[in-house]
Amino acid sequence: MQLKWLEDFIALAETQSFSKAAVLRHVTHPAFGRRISSLELWCGVALIDRTGYPVELTEAGSVFLDLARDTLRNLQEFKEQAVDNRRDGGHQVLKIATGRTLASTLLPRCLVQARKILPAAEIRISTGSLHDGILALSEGHIDMLVSYFHPRLLVNLNTAEVEYQVVATESLVAVSAVQDGQAVHRLPGSKTHPVPHIRFHTTLAMAKIENEAQKKRGRPCHLMTEIEIDSPEAALDLCLAGLGVAWLPLQLARPALDSGQLIKADPDTPDLPFEIRAYRLRKKSRPIAEWFWEKLPEWAV
Repeated sequence: MQLKWLEDFIALAETQSFSKAAVLRHVTHPAFGRRISSLELWCGVALIDRTGYPVELTEAGSVFLDLARDTLRNLQEFKEQAVDNRRDGGHQVLKIATGRTLASTLLPRCLVQARKILPAAEIRISTGSLHDGILALSEGHIDMLVSYFHPRLLVNLNTAEVEYQVVATESLVAVSAVQDGQAVHRLPGSKTHPVPHIRFHTTLAMAKIENEAQKKRGRPCHLMTEIEIDSPEAALDLCLAGLGVAWLPLQLARPALDSGQLIKADPDTPDLPFEIRAYRLRKKSRPIAEWFWEKLPEWAV
């Protein structure tokens, strides 16, 4: 039995015409007919009812059609995985894109769990902008993208090709350095005494979430931008140095909050919750990526 016979049979089932299927398969009508007959001879049963027009599948043909499609799809997936394995040196490789903050807060505890089960797997993490991650995912360069999400963020993904799951929730909290048990900088400030603000660059996803947090506050903050920065980790260091208030992901700020180095600059206002999502292409992934995708929500808690 030859694989091209399966492709011939699928083409015939879809066109219901020997002549049309032969054109699609780039062979002559007689040659195409002989290949279908050879397939039926190999199966030992008639697959095509030739008594009418358009041609129809027999009962056995209908069963075989599903089998033929599954066989070709499985073989194609095996080929893609084999190419990936050869390119990656034959060992299991998991490729994740994320932001710098999530790479230092959420992913480490997930990877500790993964290492317990697959100690020899290679995990490649690339950090960059949300735009870069979306592009890498769309082009198939990574297995999944893990990112912050909020309705104000325009995540431009083709939902027909990409799916997502919520793996955890995070909160944005306004924090300040501490002096004598009190916040060095306390919100909301006033027009005459605005609060020094460590602001995120407008291109960052975190900047859009911060804007939403300020709107949700209900009463305006009087801020004076002292520093604009493109890294939440650097904003944390500047905040610890007493240079202003910063809105930070709670998981990033928690160690300093727990140790008393930082304090909430606006304790009367609830933190702003938002989601952490994982995105992947809908087509079936390599086994290691499928496994990590299923475990990620459990480990991210």
